[in-house]
Parts: sequence; structure tokens; C-alpha cells
Amino acid sequence: MAPGIAGIILASGMSARFGTSNKLLAKVGGIPVIQRTVQAYVDSGLDPLVVVIGHESDEIGRLLRTVSVRCVQNPEYRMGQSRALVRGIEALPVETEAAVIGVGDQPFLQAAAIRALVARFELGRPLLVAPRYAGHVGNPILFDRRLFPELRAVQGDQGGRPVVLRHHAAIAWIEIDDDRAGRDIDTAEDLAEANRESL
Repeated sequence: MAPGIAGIILASGMSARFGTSNKLLAKVGGIPVIQRTVQAYVDSGLDPLVVVIGHESDEIGRLLRTVSVRCVQNPEYRMGQSRALVRGIEALPVETEAAVIGVGDQPFLQAAAIRALVARFELGRPLLVAPRYAGHVGNPILFDRRLFPELRAVQGDQGGRPVVLRHHAAIAWIEIDDDRAGRDIDTAEDLAEANRESL
């Protein structure tokens, strides 16, 4: 893995669409969603790796104690995903060249997809590198450090989407055949389907 490329996992939200429980703590194949997702980032070799936590942070932090990540608290998690994004960017070392930014609810994400983002970035240093999973755009997305000021300025319940849309013409795309890798867990139905597919 190239030096200076960090990872940020946004994992502080309240799982509003999931119901009364936290989707990140729900299990797919017997393993909590957040653990499965974070392991892909760990296995990819990104360094440093920041996980932004907020809602039920004690429990999520406990699940991640055995892996090499830095958990960063987002006390403003009720204000939407942008607050987690800002906390993650602010936690990066000043020498960071780029960051792979994703969400904590992609239980089928593989390290190979993250490595592919980095490999494409190393070919010419585009502003953004984004994946298409069997033709569908998804997370995570790699952002060059030149975009960090814009990421810090995002407001509301959104992550880097406004920045991606603003620079859409500059995106370098990678194609990933496995559409499962790009899926996230938003609802109880999503979780049930993921568990059926993990058998």
C-alpha cells in the first residue's frame, strides 16, 4: 500500500431506517456488520485508519479494540453524516496524500476493492477514484487531499456526495464485478437478505 493514504469509516449514525436497534451491531454470518466492514479496510493496508463513532460508541469501540484502528468520537452525530466526515478529515495527519472514505455498513466489502482504488490513484493522482459494482456506483471513494477543504465544508446529513457531484467529471472509475461488495445495510430487509447470501 502506498504511504500517505488513509482510510476513514463513518460509523457514528443512528441507523434511523433500520428500526430501534443499531445496524452496525447487527450480525451477518454471525459477525457484527461494523467488524466485517472494518476488517476489509484493515486487510487493505490503509494507514492510518480512522473510524468515526458516536451513537452507541462504547459498544462499537469495544468491538474494534482488537484491530489497528483509531476510533474518533463524533459528539454531534445527531446532526447528520457531515459531522462524522469533518471529524474524520480533521483526525488525519498533515502529510496524508489521500483518503479512502466509506461507511460502516458494507459487510461484503473486500480489501481487494480498496486496494484497486489506491492502485488507480497512483496512476496520475486523479482528484477522486470511485467504484462501480457491476455497473452501480457505491462506496468507498478515494479523495485526493486537494479536496479535503471542501469535505470539511459539507453540511447536513450527507457525506462526501456534494463534493463528488461537483467534481464528477474528474472521477477515475474502477469496475468491480461483485455487486455484493458495494451493498450497504439500511433496513431490516437488507440485513435478512445479507444473511441469506452469507450462508
